[in-house]
Amino acid sequence: MLGGDVRIDGKTYAYVAAEFIADLPMGTYTIEARKGTEFYPTFKNFEVTEETAVVDIEMNRWVNLAATGWYAGDTHTHFLSEGNALKELRAEDLNVVYVLAAKWGELITDVDGFTGQPSPRGAESEIVVYNQEARHNWLGHTILHGIDELVFPLSWGGPAEGVLGGYDYPPMASQADAAHAQGGLVTWAHFPDPGGELAVDIGLGKIDTVDLFTWGDAFNNRTLDIYYGFLNTGSRLPVTAGTDKMLNVQVVGSVKTYAKVDGSFTYDRWLEALESGRTFVSTGPIIKLRVNGEPIGATLEASPGELVAIEAEVLAPYSEYPVEKLEIIQGGEVIAVVANKSKDLHLTLEAQVAVEGSTWIAARANGSELLPMQAWSVSGTLGIPPMAHTSPVYINVAGMPIWDETVAAAIVASVDSAINWATNEAKFKTRKQREEVIALFRKARANYTQGPGSTSEQ
Repeated sequence: MLGGDVRIDGKTYAYVAAEFIADLPMGTYTIEARKGTEFYPTFKNFEVTEETAVVDIEMNRWVNLAATGWYAGDTHTHFLSEGNALKELRAEDLNVVYVLAAKWGELITDVDGFTGQPSPRGAESEIVVYNQEARHNWLGHTILHGIDELVFPLSWGGPAEGVLGGYDYPPMASQADAAHAQGGLVTWAHFPDPGGELAVDIGLGKIDTVDLFTWGDAFNNRTLDIYYGFLNTGSRLPVTAGTDKMLNVQVVGSVKTYAKVDGSFTYDRWLEALESGRTFVSTGPIIKLRVNGEPIGATLEASPGELVAIEAEVLAPYSEYPVEKLEIIQGGEVIAVVANKSKDLHLTLEAQVAVEGSTWIAARANGSELLPMQAWSVSGTLGIPPMAHTSPVYINVAGMPIWDETVAAAIVASVDSAINWATNEAKFKTRKQREEVIALFRKARANYTQGPGSTSEQ
């Protein structure tokens, strides 16, 4: 039963309220209780006798991010009812859960829950909201959030997202435009794959954030290199993350987004924090970054050759989230690293760097041991490692753009692939549709070939 239980590392856990009744025969028991990634797991032995009435279980935090204005959310789940989403949000100590309306060939899911507003059943700090995943098997998948109305089609093209003989129109960019017209945000889901239109939409400024973590190890599958490439051609792309939960072997919030909300917590302020890049993504570890004292998402002004001071830290109980190293990244390159040789909960790292041109700074942390969440044996996915990554801090040096010609050339090749697909393979109802899509893709290509300052224009 989806929503009633979850299976982790071969053991089945029940989602329960803070107070619950279990009808147990007399005997000796051990209960294991978990509440998201900010609490230590708790194990308690107890005996059921004729006199047993109440067993108290104390849950202990190792960190409390919401108390500092950082709120956690899973921006990508499916097949959850409103009630079950709220139950899992509470059990996993989250503040936000998106349930995404979607179409899977002939199957349409979660459309009936969509209202454009958070569920009224949650408390002020509990946002369960139905949003949308727009899906095409070649062009890609995007999450449309903060929308008042669904954007149709939900999915299109051929199987598995569309149907046999389905047309490949509209482009993903059209769905993004429709979401933006409603004041919504657009996230590239499970970045970067599938991503036939990815470079096009980033080059045209259609994408507000990218889901840097979803399945697998982002540190060992080119995900980070591709992300850094877009940053190095002038795009500003905050990071987000979600589980893409569809199965009971996936734990809501085991891949999550943290967003720094200014003022009291509301859905609108959560969305504003995402758009502003005050985010980091994590499978458990908590990561922090300051550059010249400024927080994640900030833009600093600097002179050529000026030294900037960088402070990074990560917190994670090694027994639960075995982080092996913390790194500071500048322009895609590691400029400082500290190894967790003592298996500590807390690592800190400081660095100074002279900036000769505009650049960006981020912090990241990871380990190699797979956590048992996000494990699905059918797909060959054995788990997900402990990892965390911040959105960038940007440094503007004398108005110079961030631009890497070599990376731009590689991205142009990706756009050329999309143009070739639209020209020779895609299925359209009319010649006008084909010409429209090709023209759109060529506009993105021109942005990358014309050089600095030409990308990210809607």
